Amino acid sequence: MKRINKGYFILMTMLIVIILLIITNFLRYNFVSIEKTISDKDWYRYDNNTGYFEVINFKNNTFNYNRPDDNNVQNDYDNCKKYYFNKKDKEFNFDCGKSIRIVELNKNSVDMIIDGKNKIFFDDIEKSINYEFESYFGKSMEEFKKNKAQAKDFIKINEKKLFEVIGSDEFSKILFIGNNCSSVDCILALDILEKWIAKTENVYYFDVNDLNNNILGKLNKINNSLLKDYNFYDNIYPRVIITKKNSLVDQYEIKCNGFNCNKYNSNEF
Repeated sequence: MKRINKGYFILMTMLIVIILLIITNFLRYNFVSIEKTISDKDWYRYDNNTGYFEVINFKNNTFNYNRPDDNNVQNDYDNCKKYYFNKKDKEFNFDCGKSIRIVELNKNSVDMIIDGKNKIFFDDIEKSINYEFESYFGKSMEEFKKNKAQAKDFIKINEKKLFEVIGSDEFSKILFIGNNCSSVDCILALDILEKWIAKTENVYYFDVNDLNNNILGKLNKINNSLLKDYNFYDNIYPRVIITKKNSLVDQYEIKCNGFNCNKYNSNEF
């Protein structure tokens, strides 16, 4: 009986030690390593209302929070330089009276409460924009692009048709997208294109990969603002030209306000 009790005692002692180690490691991770893990790197959040990236950096008790907008207005955190990390509350308290609380820290992201709003930052720009895109549209960027691609393929034109369209007596809108089109606007442009097609027949798509020096020269002769430069059309943003009777009526790059592209949904050319 004593042997049984002794074995039981050893087993219980081992279990208690294991539990204590687990609790200790948990507390050490959550209340000590958070500050170490989050610091000395840039954390990004794509703002789908403005199209800008918010960037936060904690380093050696100093702090920087870049939150750009169209007006370059100074934000409330611009005067925050130093911080104290409250391990119990998982909260960064700054010398300017502001604070940021950590909700959850993962390998590549950190969930924070900033000014009462829940914001998720990532250690990679692409991860951030993909997360915000899927949260907004309910599907990944790749799924969205695949779903909208048929509209582009439906109105794709070749060189001959391009100059027929430009010479037409009617207004025509031509969208150029190439391999260097890497902004989220390149994907959103497919949705814009789909809406344009539903409103008018005079909308076309030209694949920048089909451009050559002859086409570039002809376009430049129509209007010298259409540069004889492949990169003019194969840019990070989609390019649109509006033509009528071999004349350039307008030309611009599609740049939405975050995910809001309503300014391009007008019925007018």
